[in-house]
This record gives sequence, structure tokens and C-alpha cells, in this order.
Amino acid sequence: MPKPLFQTTAAACHTHQSIWKGGKPLFAGDSYAGLSQMALWYIGGLLKHARALSAIIAPTTNSYKRLVPGYEAPVNLAYSRRNRSAACRIPMYSASPKAKRVNSVRRNPSANPYMAFAAMLMRALMESQGRSNPASRWIRTSTISHRKR
Repeated sequence: MPKPLFQTTAAACHTHQSIWKGGKPLFAGDSYAGLSQMALWYIGGLLKHARALSAIIAPTTNSYKRLVPGYEAPVNLAYSRRNRSAACRIPMYSASPKAKRVNSVRRNPSANPYMAFAAMLMRALMESQGRSNPASRWIRTSTISHRKR
């Protein structure tokens, strides 16, 4: 159960994703948070299809009991390198190109991992081909004040 006790931090499955080709990371670049344009398109795909993905990556009603503001839950359909409540987080632990990745925190432990990974990868890659830029549709939460959310 994701959140068995009231007013406690819930359990979630952080899914770190990156794509490599020929031994080189494709998510490293010079855009927001050191990501490449492809990585931003990938995030755009995850956010654009978030509602449809929820049926696979958060399959039970208990999956949504953990989505409480103030407990580092992904309550904002946004991406950020700092905000802990964004659905797509960008870890900034290292400046190395090999460490560039996207952390999708919406998946629940009750989800079938094979279906969840395949669905996230398929939706995000399809959108990265269609060039769905998250900056044009979703809020980068580190740039707005808490009051405007």
C-alpha cells in the first residue's frame, strides 16, 4: 500500500530513464538542466500522455492516496530540477553527461513493471519523434513562484 499512515511520506517507485546510442548518452546537452533537446522532447511525451499512462503506472485507487501536497509527492504535472512535487524530476547530482537522466516519480509499486516501463518508453519516444517540447505546454516549476501554482 503506497500510503498506509496519514501524514507520512508515501512509497513510490522512482523510474530513472536515459537513452544511449553507440555508448553515448543522448540526454546530455546544453538546454535546461544540462539536458539535450531530445531529453526535453522525451519529458514532453511523458507529460503529454500522463493521463493515459496513469492507467498502467498507477493502477489502483490506493495509488492516488499518496498524492498529497507537502509530502514530496508528484502533485504537479510539470518538470523541474529542483521542485520535489513535479511529475518529472531532473536529478542534478553530477555534471557528467553519463549522469543525465529523467526521473519519473508517478509510478506506483503495484504497477506491472514490464508494462509500465514499456508504456513510458513508447509514449515518450513517440513524442520525441513528434517533437513535443515541454517548455511550450508545461510549467518548469523552478521558474514560477509558489503563489502562482
